[in-house]
Amino acid sequence: MQMPIDTSEDLTEMAAACYPLARVAITAIKNDVLELIADEHRESAQALLMNLEHGDTFKTANLDLLPALRKYSHGITSPKTEAARVNRAT
Repeated sequence: MQMPIDTSEDLTEMAAACYPLARVAITAIKNDVLELIADEHRESAQALLMNLEHGDTFKTANLDLLPALRKYSHGITSPKTEAARVNRAT
């Protein structure tokens, strides 16, 4: 994959743009995803969350931790999650 990076300034801008996205990911993992992952697989998701919280956004190991969020979650639209969203909204 070719990246549209011409200067170190471009790289800095791209990296800076990732941090707000990491904050969004932290919130989503905490509020919507972590509770849906089976207990025996939650460790990977918690490790990813901890890395992001500590600012290790570009840690290579994070790529290995991502599949746990998708593979072992029961589905964001589960009744438990929808009920929790309604309760938080009211």
